[in-house]
Amino acid sequence: NFGDLLYMNNAGNWGLTNNNSSNSTRLLGIALGTNIVTQGVLIRGNIRLGAFTFQEGDPLYISDANGKFSSNPSVVGSGDYARIIGYGLPTNTIYFNPDNTWVQVV
Repeated sequence: NFGDLLYMNNAGNWGLTNNNSSNSTRLLGIALGTNIVTQGVLIRGNIRLGAFTFQEGDPLYISDANGKFSSNPSVVGSGDYARIIGYGLPTNTIYFNPDNTWVQVV
């Protein structure tokens, strides 16, 4: 779906990711529609999504829910992978620029 957080697997295909999986350490993107073959995947840049609870300037993290992200760092728990994927901008827009670094919480 449009706005879903995705990862690229070893075969070059996209799938939903969450912070419970080591897949969240791979190349990330945001789905630009329901058909990524024809509509594409954003791998860096600005994207305006639906209503969110994040504030302007908030760092955004991979969520524990498939394909989602959150401004609340408490979504990262023991065994999860913490990685900033971008920052909140005005009018429900995010600057999507996944950090190249991540940590696994112990």
